[in-house]
Amino acid sequence: MAGQTFTVNSTADPGNGVCDAAECTLREAITAANAAAGSDTITFNIPNPGPHTITPLSPLPAITSPVVIDGYMQPGAIANTLADGDDAVLMIEVDGSLGSTFGSPSLLSISAGSSIVRGLVINRGSALYAISLDTNGGNTIEGNFIGTNVAGDAVLGNNQGVIIQFGSSNNLIGGLTPAARNIISGNSDGISLSGGPGNIIEGNFIGTDHTGSNDLGNTIGIGVTASSNNTIGGTSAGARNVISGNGTEIRMQADNNLIQGNYIGVSATGGAFNYSNASVLAINIFSSTGNTIGGPAPTARNVISAHSIGISLNTTPSTTVQGNFIGTDAAGTARLGNTSIGINVQASNNTVIGGTATGAGNLISANGTGIQIAPGSGTAIQIQGNLIGTDVNGTADLGNTGDGVSISDSAFAANITIGGTLDGARNVISGNDRDGISLRGVTGTVVQGNFIGTQIDGVSPLGNGEHGLNLVQTSGNTIGGTATGAGNRIAFNGAASSSGAGIIIDGSTAINNSVRGNAIFANTSNGTLPNRGLGIDLAADGLTANDPNPSGCPADGDAGPNNLQNFPVLSSAVSGGSTTTITGTLNSAAGTTFTIDFYSSSICDPSGRGEGQTFLGSTTITTDSSCNASINATLAVVVPAGNVLTATATDP
Repeated sequence: MAGQTFTVNSTADPGNGVCDAAECTLREAITAANAAAGSDTITFNIPNPGPHTITPLSPLPAITSPVVIDGYMQPGAIANTLADGDDAVLMIEVDGSLGSTFGSPSLLSISAGSSIVRGLVINRGSALYAISLDTNGGNTIEGNFIGTNVAGDAVLGNNQGVIIQFGSSNNLIGGLTPAARNIISGNSDGISLSGGPGNIIEGNFIGTDHTGSNDLGNTIGIGVTASSNNTIGGTSAGARNVISGNGTEIRMQADNNLIQGNYIGVSATGGAFNYSNASVLAINIFSSTGNTIGGPAPTARNVISAHSIGISLNTTPSTTVQGNFIGTDAAGTARLGNTSIGINVQASNNTVIGGTATGAGNLISANGTGIQIAPGSGTAIQIQGNLIGTDVNGTADLGNTGDGVSISDSAFAANITIGGTLDGARNVISGNDRDGISLRGVTGTVVQGNFIGTQIDGVSPLGNGEHGLNLVQTSGNTIGGTATGAGNRIAFNGAASSSGAGIIIDGSTAINNSVRGNAIFANTSNGTLPNRGLGIDLAADGLTANDPNPSGCPADGDAGPNNLQNFPVLSSAVSGGSTTTITGTLNSAAGTTFTIDFYSSSICDPSGRGEGQTFLGSTTITTDSSCNASINATLAVVVPAGNVLTATATDP
C-alpha cells in the first residue's frame, strides 16, 4: 500500500500532538507515520536558513512501521559528491544532549525494519544510542553525520553511533555512492553489531572528519559480537570504508565475517592519516572462527597501517588473511608502518596468511616485526606467497624493523609452513632489519621455496640485516629439501651485524633440524663476493671444527645444535663429459647411514668452507666400526671450471 508523506516544519518538541501544516514536529511525524498504513516518508521544510537543531525532551517514538526519514528534503541540504571526501551540507541536526534524563538508551529506535534514515546530523547523545536497529532488519542508514557537528569537523559524540541488535539482519550502513556515505565519528562505539547475519557496512568514514584525513575517532570504530556472515567493506566500487582515528578500528568476537577493501589507519586517499592519539590495534579478532580479512582480488585488499599492531588474531581458528597491504600506503611503495607487529597470531589453528593463488599474498612491510606467531599459537598455520620487507614490486627495501617472520617460544605450535614447493607459495622475505625468519622453541616448522635476502628475481640483493634464518632451541624443523621447488634461496644477509650467516642453529635442544637443498650464498657481503658469513653456522660461534677421534671410535661425540654434526672433508672433484665425480671422507658416529648433499659455489668463504649456491645432488654413505666412511659419488652434472664444491652430512 502506498504510504503518506509527513513534513516536519518545526524544531519544537514535543509539539501539540498533531502533525499538520500548522505545526509538525519530528516526534509528531514519527507518531503519525507509525499510525498510518503502508511505508511512509518523513521530509523536512523548516522555515528560515539552517542548519536547524531539534532537541528531543525524551526518546523519540520507536519506529514501528516502515518509514523513510529524509533530511535531504530540507531546503539547502546537499548530498555528498566526493569520492575521497564528504562535501555534504546537512540542515537537520538532532541533539541528544538531554539523553541522560530519558530512561531509555536510544534516541532513534527502529524496530519495524525496511526503513531508511538519511541526511541527519545526530550528536551530543553521550548517554544514548544515536540510532538502534532492533529485531526486524532490511534498514538503510545513509548520508548521515553521527557523532560530529554539522560541518563534520568536530566531535559531538554519542554513546553508540549505530547499534544493530536483537537479531536485526540484512541492514545496510552506507552504500556504494558518495551520497550514501555516513560519517560516524566521535562516539564510544561507531557501529556496534550484535544482531543477525547479512549486515553490510560500506562506503563510510568511521573515526575521521569530512576530509577522511583527520582524527575524530570513536573509542571502537566497528565492534562485532556474536553476529555472523556480515561484510565490512566489499569488492564493489565505492564499498571501501575509511576506518581510521579510532582507539581500536575493528573489534570482532564473531564468526564467518568478511573485512574487505577498506582503508584502515590511512587517509581516504591512501596516504598518511593525521592521528591525534596513536591507535593500538587496527583489527582485533578473538574467540571466533572462519573470518576473512582481504582476498585475492585487488578490490578485496585492505590497507592496514599506522597502529601498534595491524592484525591481532587470538583464539581464531580458520582465519584467512589475504591480499592486504600491512604497514604501507595504498600504493605499496611508502612506509606508514605498524610500530610493533604487522600480523600477530596466537592460539589460532589453521590460520592462512597469504596463499598460492594469484593476488593471495600480502605485502607486510615497514612494521616492527612482520609476522609474529606468538606462544601457544596452535598448528597448521600457513604463510605463503607474501612479500615481507619489500615494496609491492618486491624490488625495494621497506623492511620491517625487527624480524620478517618470528615464531617464538611456541610450545604448542607445530606444523607451521612458511612457503612451499609451488611457485605461488614462495615468500620473499627481504630487507628486514633483523633476521629474515626467527624460530625459537618450535618444532615441525617447514620452510621451503622462499627467497630470503634477495629481490623477487631471486638474484638481486635485498638482504636482511642479521641472519637469513635463526633457529634457537628448535627441533625437528625442515629447511628446504631436495624435491623440486623445496630449496630456499638465502643470500646477501647479515650486513647490519657484519657476522651474519645464511642459517644459524643454536641451543642445546636445537636438534634434528633438516637443512637440505638450499641455495645459500653471499651472506654478510653487502651483495658482493667474496662471502664472509657461513652458510650454516652451528652454535652461532663461527666455524665449528670437526672433532674426529684419531684412534677410531667414538667420534663426533660433542653435544650442541644438530649435535654439532661433523662435516664431510672433500679431497677431489673431477668433471668430465656430463658427470662430476667427488671423493672425500666423513668421520662420525659408527654404523650410521648419512646423506651427503653436494653444492657448488663460485668462491669460498674466507673460512675456506664456502657456502652452497647450487645444489648438485646427493649420495648416501655408512660409517664403519671405526667411525669412518669414504665418499665416492658420481653426479649427473658438470661443474664449471674454477668453482668450488662443498658438502653437508645429514644423519637419519
